[in-house]
Amino acid sequence: MSPCTQCGREFERPSRRGPAPQYCSPACRQAAHRERKTEPPLTQWRRHLMELGEFMETIQDSVAGYRSALQRLQYPSVVVDQMSVAYHAFVLDMVVRQMGATK
Repeated sequence: MSPCTQCGREFERPSRRGPAPQYCSPACRQAAHRERKTEPPLTQWRRHLMELGEFMETIQDSVAGYRSALQRLQYPSVVVDQMSVAYHAFVLDMVVRQMGATK
């Protein structure tokens, strides 16, 4: 069960194939589309920036978790720093590639 992006109602995914649906019905999908089209461009940019900020926080949390795992394994701090930077770059590269694939 997942919540509808438009109305918040819980709905069951019709099948496991393909991307997970965001809306519980065609009516909710259409309502969301109309809202996006009537939204002023500045509001759209603010919404996108907020989503990007949330995503960057997720990446930072992921890197912090990676760092703490390396520290628990008692790697030297120089190695932890270098591997954390490499992991951060790897995650960002994956995101950029995924964004390019969805355009």
